[in-house]
Amino acid sequence: MRAERAAIRKDALDYLAAHLQKKNDGEVSLEKTAQLLDERCSDCFFVTVRDENEVTGAMIAEEESFHVRYLASDTEEGASAMLEYLKEEAQRMNFARLTASGDACRHEVLEQAGFIRMPEENSFECFLQNGMLKKTVTVIVDRPYGSLHPHIPDLECPYNFGYVKGSMQDDGEFQDAYVIGPSQPVDEFTGIVSGIVYRKGLNRSRWIVTAAPASLSRENIVQLIGPEEQYYETKIEWAN
Repeated sequence: MRAERAAIRKDALDYLAAHLQKKNDGEVSLEKTAQLLDERCSDCFFVTVRDENEVTGAMIAEEESFHVRYLASDTEEGASAMLEYLKEEAQRMNFARLTASGDACRHEVLEQAGFIRMPEENSFECFLQNGMLKKTVTVIVDRPYGSLHPHIPDLECPYNFGYVKGSMQDDGEFQDAYVIGPSQPVDEFTGIVSGIVYRKGLNRSRWIVTAAPASLSRENIVQLIGPEEQYYETKIEWAN
């Protein structure tokens, strides 16, 4: 297995080095380009696509975050296949979002794979859990309404908080969820996913679970979870 990973790494480096050298009009030698790429990506994993025995595409992504640094392919189908593979692996690890450098590849390739350009930065991100919006789930409450927050002094939780039943992933983690609506402690709650809170720089999310339809407005919900979410730069995707 180690030898196989080493072979994939070399194939990916060779392919991407040739791609970058051509992009830069051969200003740096192919060997030097591959060496620099290797040094910059010591904390990454490598993915390739092939047509029979020939490498026709390669991708480099960071080990911890799956952030896409480089991606090139002879065909759009090859690029899409690598991004779909990455999304599937990320979802298996219970990642809520993926990011990609704006310099990783042509922007249209990322956009076709569901990535959205971040206006203030040269980067893209893809929200992986939006398909759960409007889905019915059950939350097991382990921080009931009115209890003191374990990390924020003097904050009495104005919501029930817990994890989604049956959501344990390969890493042993469960999906966190706010239960919005009940104004008293509950042991568990079944409702719909009305919103998903994505935190910048983190792979995890928090779901907002409410009755169907929600009894509170989006503004009221943001106000309730604000004391906890104020420490993060967040984006909330809402169910329509």
